[in-house]
Amino acid sequence: MKKKFGSYFINTDDIDSSLQNKQEKRVFVQLPEGLQQYTMEVKQWLEETYSVMVIMDANATFGACDIPSASVINQLEIALIIQFGHLPMPSLNTRNYSIPILFVNVQSSLPVSSVVSKSISSLPGTTIGVVTTAQHLHELNKIQSLLEQNGYTVVLGEGDNRIGMPGQMLGCNFSVATSIADEIDSFLFVGSGFFHSLGLLLATSKPVVIADPYSNQVIDHTVLQERKQQLLRQRYGAIAFAKQAKTVGVLIGLKPGQQRMKYAIDIHQLVKKTGKQSLLLASDEIHSSLIDRFPFIDVFVSTACPRIAIDDYTTFKKPILTPFEIEVAMGTKHWDDYTFDEICE
Repeated sequence: MKKKFGSYFINTDDIDSSLQNKQEKRVFVQLPEGLQQYTMEVKQWLEETYSVMVIMDANATFGACDIPSASVINQLEIALIIQFGHLPMPSLNTRNYSIPILFVNVQSSLPVSSVVSKSISSLPGTTIGVVTTAQHLHELNKIQSLLEQNGYTVVLGEGDNRIGMPGQMLGCNFSVATSIADEIDSFLFVGSGFFHSLGLLLATSKPVVIADPYSNQVIDHTVLQERKQQLLRQRYGAIAFAKQAKTVGVLIGLKPGQQRMKYAIDIHQLVKKTGKQSLLLASDEIHSSLIDRFPFIDVFVSTACPRIAIDDYTTFKKPILTPFEIEVAMGTKHWDDYTFDEICE
């Protein structure tokens, strides 16, 4: 059975199975940003259909890496976690949790055929790698057939243990693309925004065309190249600032799927070797107010979600760098090898 919220729909089979016992129980619900406008609808549907008490996660939920800690579960006496909008990460061990965690993918109901057809004249070469986000994976067969009918060969990549499905790309992991980069002429990204496609371009150096079902617009690879140059100028400025910094804050994400403790310690030690002061800081949420609490720190390095330093850069009053960027600033990596930060398994 399917349930629709705006332009999204979900398959309720797994929820039906998990909540078939109608006894009153507490359910912890996580919604991605795109679904938060339907918070009350989701809450009422779950409570009325399954006789549960819903506790909504008030924090932003950016991915399957964003599951709550075991201590939160114990404090709230939760019977089940339902995270909408993301596929499970095979590498994320949830078996240690005392309660089940249910990942319910949210699929977009927007048609893709029109925008994919419009993109065909912009695709360089004849062998195309197709990548998308979880919301459009159910359309991959349709996209592949459409391209093949127009004479293209389509290749879908297999990702590492952080990726649930062929062709699926995360903002923190481009392994489905790098696994096939040598086989294809260009990539078609079906989705919205520039972050995924810029990461794709930097990770593979292959032309990328965006087919955006939300705006029904195609963004040519030449536009993306211009965006890449703008981004690199911004990142170069952050690195130059870090070279002059006296104190560096190394941020550790406490979310289970984002925590890279060893990497953070390695960066911490590297910074100290250059004669600068370094402070390790741990937090569930990394946002501008955290930066404000440490006015004596000149620059920050995020080892948590890779999108923080790129997507949220303008919200911070001080430069925030990726681990690769601080390594460039410290002289252990080269600017010419620039790539997006990834969490790989």
